[in-house]
Amino acid sequence: LEAFVECKPFERLFKVLLSPDYLPAMRRRRSADPLGDTATNLGNAMDELMRHQPSLKQSATAAIIKLLEQVCALGRDPRYVCWKPASSKESSVASSNGAHLPLTRGGGGEASSDEEEEEEDNGGEAGTADPLPAPSPSPEKEPVPLVDYVLNVMKFVDAILSNNSTDDHCREFVSQTGLVPLMGILGLPNLPIDF
Repeated sequence: LEAFVECKPFERLFKVLLSPDYLPAMRRRRSADPLGDTATNLGNAMDELMRHQPSLKQSATAAIIKLLEQVCALGRDPRYVCWKPASSKESSVASSNGAHLPLTRGGGGEASSDEEEEEEDNGGEAGTADPLPAPSPSPEKEPVPLVDYVLNVMKFVDAILSNNSTDDHCREFVSQTGLVPLMGILGLPNLPIDF
C-alpha cells in the first residue's frame, strides 16, 4: 500500500478531470439522473476507496486539493481565455454545410442527456465536435474549457465530501486547507461573467 501511495496515483488519475481529451467522456451521462455522470461516478468511487482504505485518505485529499489549485491556476492565468464548444445542434448544422464548427466564448452549459443519447446512438459521428481551439481574441491567449473543468471538478469533490455518512472526509479536507482553493474558484477572473 505504501508503494502504491509513493507512485502518486491520485494525482495521475485526477488529471482526467482537467484533460481536453476526456471532455466528451466527462460530458456523457449514462442515465437521466443528474448524479449519473462520469465525474460524479469517479467521486463516488474515490469516496468508497477512502472509506475502505483509511490510510489513503490523507494522500487522496492532498491530491484533491492539488486538483482544485490547478483549476484556480487555470482560472487566474492571463495566458488563458475561457471558451466552450457550440451546442450540438449548431455543430451538426455547421458541419453538414461544410463550414467550420462555431465555437463560442463564455459560460458553461452542458448538452442534455437526450442529445448525448442521440449522439451515442449515431455512433458519435454526427453532432459531435472534437474540442477544437477557439480563435483567440488576442494572439497570446490560449482558449481552455474552464467552465467544463470547474463543473467536473465540483461534481467530483461534491461526490466525495457529501457521499459519506460521517464527516471524516470533510474534516480531512478542511484540515489540509482545502477550503481556500475551493472558495477561490468562485472569484476566478477567467470565468465568464454569467457563470
